[in-house]
Amino acid sequence: VQTCALPILGRGSRIGSGVVLEEETVLGTYVEVKDNTEIGSQAMVGIASIIGENTKIAPVVSIGRGARIGDRVVVADLASIAEGVEIGNDGMIHSDVSLGGGVIIGPGAEIGESSTLDALVIVGEGTKVGEKSRVGDSARIGGFVEVGAQAVIEMRAEIGNDAVIGNNARVGYDAVVGDSANIGPGIRVADDAIIGDGKKVS
Repeated sequence: VQTCALPILGRGSRIGSGVVLEEETVLGTYVEVKDNTEIGSQAMVGIASIIGENTKIAPVVSIGRGARIGDRVVVADLASIAEGVEIGNDGMIHSDVSLGGGVIIGPGAEIGESSTLDALVIVGEGTKVGEKSRVGDSARIGGFVEVGAQAVIEMRAEIGNDAVIGNNARVGYDAVVGDSANIGPGIRVADDAIIGDGKKVS
């Protein structure tokens, strides 16, 4: 293990080979950091969290209790990851992202800079959420979805696989957007609306 000045390791922490902990990193009790992972200065990792292999956690990142972060994940600076969040292998979390409690991010998914995902959101494999977007509590986004910049997906909305949500679009509360549907830039999908599979709204 390579350590720089003054990292703090909680009781029962397990650190793999080739791990780099930069200055003022704080690991809570029973944290596990797997091989060849780097954790930046002033990052904080909560109790009983697990960080996978070959993962990079940037400076000033906050990771809550019981989080599970996979292999080859990149978490950029100033990201905030709440309790119980799961991030699949090969995920990318950009700068200043906020992930609420219990959020699940599928393998290979990417969350854009300054985006906010509220509690219990599920994001599928390979999905990309654009910068400054917001996703409300308990919303579900399928796999390989493209969500544009500054889009809003409200609470409990469901987005099917391979859908496209344009820049500045809004999907309302409890709305359903089907597989391979395309919601154009700036479009407002009403609360409780259902957009069928393959439909295009522009």
